[in-house]
Amino acid sequence: MTHKAPVIAAVVATVMALVSCQSRDEIWPQPIVDEIARTLGGADRILALESFTIEGEAQGPITLAERHEATTGPFVTSHFSQTFQLAAREWSVEHTREAADGRPALRRSFGYRGGAAFDTGPDGAPQPNTSEEVRAFRRLAWHLHPLTITRAALEGAEQCCGRTFHERIFEIAMDRDAKTTLLVAKTGRLTSIYSDTIPGGDRLDASFDDYRDVDGWTLPFRIKVRIEVAVASEMGTLRRAGEMAVVVKSYRMTGAGG
Repeated sequence: MTHKAPVIAAVVATVMALVSCQSRDEIWPQPIVDEIARTLGGADRILALESFTIEGEAQGPITLAERHEATTGPFVTSHFSQTFQLAAREWSVEHTREAADGRPALRRSFGYRGGAAFDTGPDGAPQPNTSEEVRAFRRLAWHLHPLTITRAALEGAEQCCGRTFHERIFEIAMDRDAKTTLLVAKTGRLTSIYSDTIPGGDRLDASFDDYRDVDGWTLPFRIKVRIEVAVASEMGTLRRAGEMAVVVKSYRMTGAGG
């Protein structure tokens, strides 16, 4: 037993060093970025792409509107549409929620544009959302797709990485305040994105599966977004989590890369 303890401690220390991405000497990050880009459809096409839209269905207790929705009850959206503007790092969502569990049907749109959050009012006009918490949350949500995060890496965001036995751990610093950790399979496909830079220590994660060919692109058709929030209670701070699962029906690409 005494001989095993140093070995276990050494393994734990090695894993923690990889996750925190302290060393830039083990693997050069740019070849991994190039590999991810090549798997998706090519670096030149990604850089030339202006925007893309996901159409599908989503189910779960959360949306991407705000973090506190992780604590609400379940619902099913009959339609989900998200558009990413790549150069501007902006996005918008439209979804229609079916009536269920005593809740009325709901049509909603919101997003992040020009460095600010917005919601669409009853008249259909965008209205600014002045909450700093919502702004930070939606700003981070732009990263939650292989195309957006790879585009940022190709454009020169700071990078470092490490290795596990089955996947590679890749960290990208979107800017001074936002760092995101990616898991990359041996096939070069991005499987997960982990972020914990929401104010208050909350987490915003995503995973990707069921990659398919779309006119020369290889894109995920199953996307899960998970939010973990800290909630104050009489027992102290508790952590609650919610998940949204998106089944993609189609992608629409615009620009020279499309």
